[in-house]
Amino acid sequence: MLKRGFLLSSTFRCAEEKTTTTAAAADAAEEYDRISALPDEVLHHILSFMHTDTAVRTSILSNRWRHLYKFNPVIDFAPLSFDPRRPVDYNYITQTLNLHRTLKIRKFCVVVRLGWTSLPDIKIWVDFAVARAVRCLRIGLVPFTGSYLELPDSLYTCNTQYIEYMFFSCVDFSPPMSGFMGFASLRTLSLFYSKLTDEVVMEIVSKCLLLEDLTIDKCVGLSTVKIVAPELRLRRFVFRWSFLGEDRIELDVDAPSLVSLKYYGSLSKIRLRKGPCLVEARIFDRGVDETNIGNARALMREISHVKLLGVNSWFPQFVAKQYYA
Repeated sequence: MLKRGFLLSSTFRCAEEKTTTTAAAADAAEEYDRISALPDEVLHHILSFMHTDTAVRTSILSNRWRHLYKFNPVIDFAPLSFDPRRPVDYNYITQTLNLHRTLKIRKFCVVVRLGWTSLPDIKIWVDFAVARAVRCLRIGLVPFTGSYLELPDSLYTCNTQYIEYMFFSCVDFSPPMSGFMGFASLRTLSLFYSKLTDEVVMEIVSKCLLLEDLTIDKCVGLSTVKIVAPELRLRRFVFRWSFLGEDRIELDVDAPSLVSLKYYGSLSKIRLRKGPCLVEARIFDRGVDETNIGNARALMREISHVKLLGVNSWFPQFVAKQYYA
């Protein structure tokens, strides 16, 4: 009887402890789930710091979270896994966009790998972003395959006055020469491994009056690039030659407000007319010889006042020829 009484006592004690533990867990869960009681605007802000892939997964947490990701003002897809032996499936991105319900988005970012047999739905993606008054548009296509995807006409013809930042790679950036009004709010434009022309660059410089930061990196289709706009607000300019036909690209810069210049190319092909506000200059070339020392001398006169100068092996060669030859 004593043993049986001991067992019953132990059983009741365990049941009581289990009940206490369950109640504590419930209290802890309620305490932990206070985040679900926050307003939608706050939860959308929290989701905006996540990759869209992760934000979609929050829909399984509870009914409260089921549709929140559809109103996320930031769409930022993590890079998809890539196997060069298999076609790339981009349907997940397009299907997610079809479920989205917000009328305006702050940022749209997609970085995908191109396959020889797979092309992303870039026109659908850009149409989606433009229709929702996107402010930051970033579409990165890698790796470079020698082909350039066309951008939809909506990027140039629809209401794009809200776009402040644009980044593209491996695209054919060709706004129409007639009727193109520029991007009224554009402050930063970065083009990598893309196709564009001298005329397009001039259109951008002359019609994007708020442009402050311009990067043209390894783009093709250029011969004489003119950044000539005395009243332009351009403060930072990066230009890097393409590997294709790089020996023939000339650069003419006349931007009095320029603060930072980074140039990767031939000293014989760059002309800097004015640079009174320049603080930083990074100039990289393969060397100095009799064909470009005159240009190097003229360039150094224009950037002699900068506080930060970045150079490579051409500079000691220039000093040796200029002062010790």
